[in-house]
Amino acid sequence: MRIAIITLPLHTNYGGLLQAYALQTVLERMGHQATVVDKKEFSLGLNIPLRRIVERLEKRLLRHDDCYVFYERKIKQWAPIIRQHTNRFIQSYIHTVKVRSLKNLKDGQFDAFVVGSDQIWRPVFTPQIDLAYLSFTKGWDVLRLSYAASFGVDTIEYTPSQIRKCKEAIAHFRAVSVRESSGVDLCRQLFGVEAEWMIDPTLLLSKNDYVALVEKAGISQSAGSLFCYVLDKSAEIQKVIDTIGSQRQLTPFFLNAFSENKKVEIEKRVQPPVEAWLRAFMDAEFVVTDSFHACVFSILFHKPFVVCANHGRGVSRLQSLLGAFGLADRFVFDAELPSAIFSPIDWEDVDRRLDGYRLNSQAFLSKYLGKN
Repeated sequence: MRIAIITLPLHTNYGGLLQAYALQTVLERMGHQATVVDKKEFSLGLNIPLRRIVERLEKRLLRHDDCYVFYERKIKQWAPIIRQHTNRFIQSYIHTVKVRSLKNLKDGQFDAFVVGSDQIWRPVFTPQIDLAYLSFTKGWDVLRLSYAASFGVDTIEYTPSQIRKCKEAIAHFRAVSVRESSGVDLCRQLFGVEAEWMIDPTLLLSKNDYVALVEKAGISQSAGSLFCYVLDKSAEIQKVIDTIGSQRQLTPFFLNAFSENKKVEIEKRVQPPVEAWLRAFMDAEFVVTDSFHACVFSILFHKPFVVCANHGRGVSRLQSLLGAFGLADRFVFDAELPSAIFSPIDWEDVDRRLDGYRLNSQAFLSKYLGKN
């Protein structure tokens, strides 16, 4: 079966890349031909709406905001440099079709569409949210499914118009599954749809699958023993890092670059390879993070970890993940660390749960997609 995976655009986000890779790999191992639809994020800078140009000029001239009037053109210059390593990973491991808009896909191009995972159903990341519910396939004879699609939050962020359009589109899905337990409630509340809870696609692959990527890339050993993968740095998180480093006598090391910071030189914005990020989990003795997928890979690699609440990026998805594995005590909301953080994790219990979740996910995919 020719399956199109609908997810967020592929760029420098490690979790976003690896969840797309994992879902594609799982579907291919089932015998399907899976393709990730990669929506282009920026125009070439030649057709920027006049309204947007005026807004940026106002910010720059009147508010002294350091923004670029022709930002899309700057992105076109920067992207190949910043994304050189992540682009290589995409080209090597993810089969893609590039489109300007999902509306550019054609009837008959695919037999099935699978939406997920990541925060694909969050309007802040997908402004034309009804397209993430496959509204563009109206009237097509295709199979529609969501696998571990995420709202990101446990509150309603949709307008009445968006709810109406998405409700109409999701009614044509063969089955719906979401990544957070709160998403089950949202599907029922917003659309009157009964959804199933499923684990993130990255958890469907084994640790050895990811180690193989690292070994193939020949990545050298990491620079420390306390892996700090922090998306939004703060004084509180730094205090957590300092406390754990001191108490466990571990050397902190960071990996993510300043890829989104326009004020630093381009060399410091180059995102390290995906395989280097994976290698960090192999080498770490402890992980400090505010990232959903860093929690996932800490679990896969059996690394003790602490996750700091990041309300801007969504707390419910982290609570759902940790709760599913009996690891709710790994979550902290400030710099004060409870003693449970340093307690050994029962990895046998974690693996038993993971095995059960994997079987459930495999049964879900097999039931609705079957083997090719």
